[in-house]
Amino acid sequence: MMRLFPAVFCAVSCFLVCGGELTVFDGGNLNGKLASKAEIRNGSLRFRTSDAIKLKLVPPKPDLTGYTQLEITYTANRAGDKFRFTMTSNPPGADKWNYFAAPGQITIAKGKQKTVIDLVNLSRSRQPLGKDQIQTLDFNFTGWGMPYKKGLVLDIEKIVLTDKAPAPEKSAAGKKKALISDNRLLMLLPDKPWIPVPGIADRKFWDPKRNTVYGKNTLKHAARALKTPAAPPKRAKPAVRPSPGNCLRRPVSAQAKRNLSCSVPTGIAIP
Repeated sequence: MMRLFPAVFCAVSCFLVCGGELTVFDGGNLNGKLASKAEIRNGSLRFRTSDAIKLKLVPPKPDLTGYTQLEITYTANRAGDKFRFTMTSNPPGADKWNYFAAPGQITIAKGKQKTVIDLVNLSRSRQPLGKDQIQTLDFNFTGWGMPYKKGLVLDIEKIVLTDKAPAPEKSAAGKKKALISDNRLLMLLPDKPWIPVPGIADRKFWDPKRNTVYGKNTLKHAARALKTPAAPPKRAKPAVRPSPGNCLRRPVSAQAKRNLSCSVPTGIAIP
């Protein structure tokens, strides 16, 4: 029995923290505590927006500085709802909410899915203590312009924090190069010397909240424009060949007389 105890302890320790991962929930086992209304049933953590506006979980340990991503696997009963992930870190006696927020809002699709949340590029709201003093992990379903919608049901299978390297962010030079490529796109399209770009009032095309919207919508706009027949090329006007009549009718200077390429009939003097 005493020999079995170290093996069991090592197995449990590996489940909680193993290979640079920190498991919060997996297979019906919660490593931490629930801080909002939810229930564990049939091996999953079920959360309903009809019961609460956010899912709050107390992490297994407060120090999360070594983790770069949070992976959550879940099944949703409908599509279109959104949430934003935050990590609460309130100073003692704080009257207002102090937290770190992951960039952007996540749109939920219907059915089973896996979402990876960046924990490196977090924004700070007010005065959070630090990533080494995290009190709760929060999945917020309202706020930041998101309307509160009841009726969403999430069956969460797994929540794990990892130390995987995040996708490299484009440098300033890379972003400038991408923008130049988008601008040159109009010149590279065949049989279409120009493509009209919507005005700034068209918010569906010019959306400042998405970094990639310019390139994506430019391609869509270009594809639509290419379906229309190209304007026929303008024909160059044929060169007018001077004739003796032309030479005689128009007044010319002495220098122009010497440069005239037309032939003058014999016996006709040019005035």
